[in-house]
Amino acid sequence: MPEPADQPAATRPPRTWRPMALWSAVLVLVLGVAWAVTVVVASVWQVRDVLEHYPGEAGGELCPMDLAQVRADIGRLGGGGAAARKIRLYLRMPRALADRKQVAVLMLPACEVGADTVVPIVTALTRDSQEDVRSSARKALEELRGIEARKLMLDQVVGLLRESGYWRDYPLRSVKYDAERRQWAFLFSDGRSDAGYAAYIADGTSERIDILLFPPMWTKYERRNPAAR
Repeated sequence: MPEPADQPAATRPPRTWRPMALWSAVLVLVLGVAWAVTVVVASVWQVRDVLEHYPGEAGGELCPMDLAQVRADIGRLGGGGAAARKIRLYLRMPRALADRKQVAVLMLPACEVGADTVVPIVTALTRDSQEDVRSSARKALEELRGIEARKLMLDQVVGLLRESGYWRDYPLRSVKYDAERRQWAFLFSDGRSDAGYAAYIADGTSERIDILLFPPMWTKYERRNPAAR
């Protein structure tokens, strides 16, 4: 009995795995998009809920009574990194979905994340069409730059203190600008009046610090050969 001849390629039935693979890829893509949209919507709604604590007309600053609440709300949003990510998503939304941007942008400095992750969106908001948003964004940008400057100065202060021999591993209690001395003051203390010191530095590039030891005694240290660090 003669063997059946091979069917021409044009009349062969299509392989079933090809449409199955195509539909599987489409399904994965749809599920991925749906998951991403769900994450964005959930994040934005979390931020909207948090912002209900604050007055709508921030005008560039949060009320003093609200500052303590900011850190608690950042915790509710998942902590610094997660909170910053969710607030950035909120700030990118149209005003119809995000009508409290003037408050949300002021929370970003308190997230304590790298400036490079939040400065771009804050800078963009300084050109927003709403004056209250622009005002708050300028305030937040100023604070973010101050945070970065203080970090650089802290590294310099700790390095100089270690070289001076006066370094003790006390917690950093406060950082403020001393207008009278025209220097930044870093207070290190464990809470006791006789355990700690204050270090004064002009800026992050200074090679000299003035040191106020507790009990009160002034001294100073200056790096003689900065290139030999």
